[in-house]
Amino acid sequence: SWRWAHKRAELRFALAKVDNVRAVVDFTLPEDAFRATGPLTFTFFVNGRPLDAIRYDRPGGQHFEKPVPADWLRLDAATVLAIEVDKLFKSPKDGWEMGFILNRAGFLE
Repeated sequence: SWRWAHKRAELRFALAKVDNVRAVVDFTLPEDAFRATGPLTFTFFVNGRPLDAIRYDRPGGQHFEKPVPADWLRLDAATVLAIEVDKLFKSPKDGWEMGFILNRAGFLE
């Protein structure tokens, strides 16, 4: 399933290990919204630390995957993965603001 996200989505995970872990995010930039906003920059955070910032210059399905330093991760508490977009699309019909469609996010070993 998927969910609309606003400017920032935060998810909490309980990890079983911290070595050789990759953050993974799949999201969609709808074509109509992208036409209005143009290229978007996404910043990916792990426990408040910026893991990467990437500019996406085309609509459609997107995939982000990057190794996370082991000392950024937690076994004794939730590990927070956050995804933040630099601009929002504002619907001309109802003024509703939306960021992106979040399809999948988490950590892989």
